[in-house]
Amino acid sequence: MMYKNIVVFFVFLIYLGIGCSIYTDYGISWDEPQSRMNGEVNLKYVSQHLAPSWSVGKFNNTPDLQQWVDRDYGVAFELPLYIIEKLAKPLDDRNAFLLRHLITFLFSALGVWCLYKIVDLRFQDWRLGILAASLLILTPRFFGEAFYNSKDIVFMAAFLMATYTMYRYVIHPSLKTAFIHSFATAFATDVRIIGCSILLLTFVASFCTLRTLKLNRVVQLNFAYAIFTGLFIIAMFPLLWSSPIENFIGAFKAMMNFRWDLNVLYLGEQINAKKLPWHYIIVWILITTPIMYLVLFVTGVIASIRSLGRVVQKRKVLATEDILDGLALVIFFGPILAGIVLKSTFYDGWRQMYFIYPSFLILSISGFKSVYVALTRAIYRNTFLLVIACSLAHHTYVIFQTHPLQSLYFNQLAGSDWRKSFEIDYWGLANKKALQYILDHDSRTHVSVSTDSATPLSLSLMMIDPIQAPRISLVDPSHDADYLVTNYRMTNTSDEKYLNTHTIFHQIKVMNEVVLTIYKLKN
Repeated sequence: MMYKNIVVFFVFLIYLGIGCSIYTDYGISWDEPQSRMNGEVNLKYVSQHLAPSWSVGKFNNTPDLQQWVDRDYGVAFELPLYIIEKLAKPLDDRNAFLLRHLITFLFSALGVWCLYKIVDLRFQDWRLGILAASLLILTPRFFGEAFYNSKDIVFMAAFLMATYTMYRYVIHPSLKTAFIHSFATAFATDVRIIGCSILLLTFVASFCTLRTLKLNRVVQLNFAYAIFTGLFIIAMFPLLWSSPIENFIGAFKAMMNFRWDLNVLYLGEQINAKKLPWHYIIVWILITTPIMYLVLFVTGVIASIRSLGRVVQKRKVLATEDILDGLALVIFFGPILAGIVLKSTFYDGWRQMYFIYPSFLILSISGFKSVYVALTRAIYRNTFLLVIACSLAHHTYVIFQTHPLQSLYFNQLAGSDWRKSFEIDYWGLANKKALQYILDHDSRTHVSVSTDSATPLSLSLMMIDPIQAPRISLVDPSHDADYLVTNYRMTNTSDEKYLNTHTIFHQIKVMNEVVLTIYKLKN
């Protein structure tokens, strides 16, 4: 037990230490100002209802909640985050966003810890829990986005917490575990409304415990869980205060088919986000997840389905591990199938589906264990462990090499020349590096910069050292700026269109693929 505690402590200490030392390296992503405003709008609404005298004069330029375009977004994370910002009183917007990055990372780390606990519960082996946590940490895209993606990564972490408390509730059903699980369920729902699906999963899984509990006891606990969850959902979602049922249904409908009607670059074609082919999410998972993880996942799915099939065939009572495996399969495949059937709106890769990735990893751990058990000779087992260790070491190197642009990672299945086939830097994270490069390699006191792609240069400039940033003036693309920056987002992917008037000044590459180009105006 002492050895276990020491290893677990140091694994998470190292992860937290690395995160806290590099969180300032990342730029601002497209969505962060809007997410921050969600917190501000809801704080205005809450303060006007709970502390009207305090709110006077503090929100004169803040929209009202009922008129706010994103009022149907859950703010269980964004509202406390904005309150923390107001209490911390950062010196400027740059420091405010850096604070957001730190807290977002810490919250995502809590989700990693929950994955460790889930796998430990499922397999009764803390070492497999550490392996699962390591797989999540060393997934390049998730490592990078853990610092600034306060929507999808935060929801994944919240969903993990709710999944962990669900496992606890199923294994140890009681009023205490029901109450804790109800808060976690409500929190996940109030980050993203699809989190309410945990309610249904919990009901189904809990009735599988009838072998140990009487029916009336299960019904009583589920009733208490549902009531607590409903109360918590309303309490943490200010939009619901005035009309809980009507506004909840409206928010649910909005999220199921989101209001985004632009084109997405997919397999080399510009396709409207509402008309993407059924395989969109599947392909994105395949090309952005490390190959070794995919192999373990397929093995784990086969092993889990075979195990469940044997139980059904022999008409045996489901064991706890069978219930948990079934949950992992449903959580992963269910949302994908629902998205295909309902023709949900997707964009910017598969980030709206990030919350299913931990179940992917749980099934991958099943695959790892099934292979390890099948290898009866020590030399084969050791070779297998060496392959896994080398793969994790490689992904560690990739994270180090691509820092701070880990979110642009693609595996070998994506092929080459990504920018012509898929959306690349849709967050606009490489802009900070581009602007800093210009400042470092042009000594003039004033330079003008423009962009020919859909990317938030003005946000990125905010993250530059405030002493250096005034040297850059952002101008409209119609002006002959000293430098032109493009990350090829929603624009022509050919460099030739610029070379008549510009020369290539610098290119930012990730894994030897160009993700951003800086052109310098010819004299």
